[in-house]
Amino acid sequence: MTKKYILLFFVLFSFGLSAQTYNMSNASVNTCTGTFLDSGGTGNYSNSQNFTKTFCPSTPGSIIRFVFTQFNLENNADFLYVYDGNSTTAPLLQTYTGTDLPLTLQPTAANTSGCLTFVFTSDSATNTSGWSANISCVTPCQTIIASLASSTPAAGADGIIKICAGQSITFNGGATFSTSGAGATYTWNFDDGSTAVGQSVIHTFPIAGVYRVNVVVRDPLQCVNSNYINQVVQVADPPSVSIYSDSDEQCINTPLNLQAIVSTQTYDYNCAPPVSGTTYLPDGDGVSYETSVVVDCFDSTTTLTNINQIQSICLNMEHSFIGDLRIEIISPSGQVSELKAYPGGGGTYLGDANDDGSTTPGVGFNYCFAMTGTVILQNGPTTTASDGNATIQAGTYLPSGGFTPLLGSPLNGVWTIRVTDEQAIDNGYIFNWQINFAPSLTPTSLSFTPAITSVTWVADPTITGTSGTTVTVESPTSGAVCYSVLVTNSFGCAATTSKCIDFLDAPAINLTPDDLESCTNVFNLNDEISEILGTLNPSDYDVLFFASEADALAGSPQIPSPTNFIATGTVTTIYVKVEDFTLSCPAYVSFDAVIIDCSPPDPTASVTANTICSGTTGTVTFTGTPNAVVTYTVDSGSNQTITLDAAGQYVLTTPILTVNSTYTLVSVFDGTTTAPLTASATVTVTALPTASISG
Repeated sequence: MTKKYILLFFVLFSFGLSAQTYNMSNASVNTCTGTFLDSGGTGNYSNSQNFTKTFCPSTPGSIIRFVFTQFNLENNADFLYVYDGNSTTAPLLQTYTGTDLPLTLQPTAANTSGCLTFVFTSDSATNTSGWSANISCVTPCQTIIASLASSTPAAGADGIIKICAGQSITFNGGATFSTSGAGATYTWNFDDGSTAVGQSVIHTFPIAGVYRVNVVVRDPLQCVNSNYINQVVQVADPPSVSIYSDSDEQCINTPLNLQAIVSTQTYDYNCAPPVSGTTYLPDGDGVSYETSVVVDCFDSTTTLTNINQIQSICLNMEHSFIGDLRIEIISPSGQVSELKAYPGGGGTYLGDANDDGSTTPGVGFNYCFAMTGTVILQNGPTTTASDGNATIQAGTYLPSGGFTPLLGSPLNGVWTIRVTDEQAIDNGYIFNWQINFAPSLTPTSLSFTPAITSVTWVADPTITGTSGTTVTVESPTSGAVCYSVLVTNSFGCAATTSKCIDFLDAPAINLTPDDLESCTNVFNLNDEISEILGTLNPSDYDVLFFASEADALAGSPQIPSPTNFIATGTVTTIYVKVEDFTLSCPAYVSFDAVIIDCSPPDPTASVTANTICSGTTGTVTFTGTPNAVVTYTVDSGSNQTITLDAAGQYVLTTPILTVNSTYTLVSVFDGTTTAPLTASATVTVTALPTASISG
């Protein structure tokens, strides 16, 4: 008995607290609470009706809001029109018919009255249960436009921030507020699964790729910015670099090329909208449940222009009575498309549902909606669930309302799945869902490939040359030498690597031997061995001769007859390989075989003379090729001859002279060759002094 009295009191108390209801009529209402019903109240509305009703907020500075919980009009015969103002002269906001549940309705920012006007018309035939909507008032949101005030590092001329993996960026947020920015909060989404709160934040990007950073600016009334800043961040890894050489060992005094092998990576921008979390679908009777994802990776002006640009909308879900459900997709602009119509499907399951009345989840199946589907979901093929009940097979199905109602919608924004449970009993889950757009909509300009800007080898005295990314190394001494190269890309990301070369000993030969000379083109190359080996014992070494450096390095072919080598030019370079099999490396050197002129020189002669006093004899000295016969003249007279002695000299005493006398050479003959001469020498006669005496 006590339980009955308590129940009665509760019922009466609840009735006393219930909000006022407003049926559709021509009477205007000022309120901020209550329920808006069709003209039939809890019953059906009547035929041939035409009512206009205006709702305005009773709280100054607020706006009216309607959240529909039920909607059922005769499709395309009875209509509910909504005007964005306090009369039908205001802009038409929405038109509703059929059973699609309207969105939450409230005045737009352009509507300064805060009121909404409803017009209902019904035809003269069928009538149905109408609608029910909860009334409330909210403070209208101010306009908030978010921006990136600055960043460190700053964006480049292309508006993109470019960093290396593991580098941090400082983001400084900004915003313009139509009313006030006091108390505003800034929540950042870095597009890598992490967020941060604060007007100025620092974030590290550990993984290379392309990211769109956004910020939500929220005022104390929970109003948020209407735009996406979509700040693009490109994050690059250091370039890949390795060092290639033909060998890790090399003989001393022998060149070896080291090549830096450098590669860079291309990073493709993948605009994959996020996947939602789990949403419980309780047992309801005309109640709607929503789950949303935020799409923000497309260009802000991109809209849906073709129904095939939505490749699929996929839900992983289970429910124990498909016939209860209406499933809709709502675009960021509020456009609605029906994925699964109500009614339809009866008691068939979705997924491997748990139908024991508890809230224990069953197992979800993947149901995709796409224009490539051939049947609608409720007509899909079935399989058997764990409890023996029929369930719709996973697959791709045709959306019952198509995607045409979504044309013109922006891609960026909040996309919402709305599931309305139209009947009591049965529940289910949406474990996750996602919307997939055509790859052609993805901004390709955001993909990038960092360029290699520098390849720098660390200086080392054994580096003898550089060509592009290749260096030539050669060491005069044995031992390990390590070489390092630093590679940098256009993002400033650097990578370095090293490689060590073990230089091996070779015979310590003379690396600058003298040339081998011959009066003919025939040479005995073995005559150069002592010059090459120096103090080394010839019996301990093999000295091999080659016509080219390549042949010497290859060890073949050798010059076949080194003791009788025939030169084809005046100077022929001979390449030598010296082997000592107790050492790992041979030694290499080269010398020139030079043909010289061995013909005897032409005979020569010269003449000199002295100065004498008048009336004395002079001295004329002939010098030149020993034993040669010299022909000469005296004062241009007839030819005379003298023969040089074994020392190449002849001294001639002149007659007594009183004037100068010139001896001119005509020729010289050595017994084989006569050489003409032109030199001369003059015996200079100096006059004697004179004296006189007078009395």
